[in-house]
Amino acid sequence: QFFQKNILICKFGILMFETFGWTTTGYGSQLVTSLCLSALGYIGTLYMIPKFTGFLLRRGIFGKDLCKRGTKEGEKQIPEAVGVIPATIFLICIILLQLLFSGDKSKIVDFHSALLSICFMILLGFVDDVLDLPWRFKLLLPTVATLPLLCAYNGSTSVLIPHFISNYLVGNDHLLNLMEKTFDFTKSSNNGGALLIDLSWVYLVYMGFLAVF
Repeated sequence: QFFQKNILICKFGILMFETFGWTTTGYGSQLVTSLCLSALGYIGTLYMIPKFTGFLLRRGIFGKDLCKRGTKEGEKQIPEAVGVIPATIFLICIILLQLLFSGDKSKIVDFHSALLSICFMILLGFVDDVLDLPWRFKLLLPTVATLPLLCAYNGSTSVLIPHFISNYLVGNDHLLNLMEKTFDFTKSSNNGGALLIDLSWVYLVYMGFLAVF
């Protein structure tokens, strides 16, 4: 009965893969394969959640709907930490994609760093559901989880300064000299001579805070 309800999704995924999966090259092939695998992951999630919620209930990992307190529905046991099920299926899909598209060796480091951060956050979410972690740990541990991404980042750390700030810096020699001792400045030839400032490690700190908050 479950697969009868989702037979349309299965047929669509198989049709897309047979039509485009082997004939499309480059990013098109990756996109189509990712769509097909995502459809299978969706079906797998729908199938596995009812199967595993019983294990959580038997282990006492459940809560109650406080908004329905005093009613019959408010006494119903609702399993917690169910997010670990779709998260696990997501990791399986990502690892399968890695096997399919492992030819681009330049992206392997980025792929592994992202996968490591995701695994860490999944573990944090599951532990929080079970142990109800204090807020100080919820802020500290995601910061640690961003470190693999920041270590693997090899892109630009420069930002374009708006013209009105650039004009102010150019007119203020003392402030400009002070900032030049800390950061590197270059003039952009494509943006009307606007200033580019290389923030270096400050940019990575910004990215880390952006990921956490």
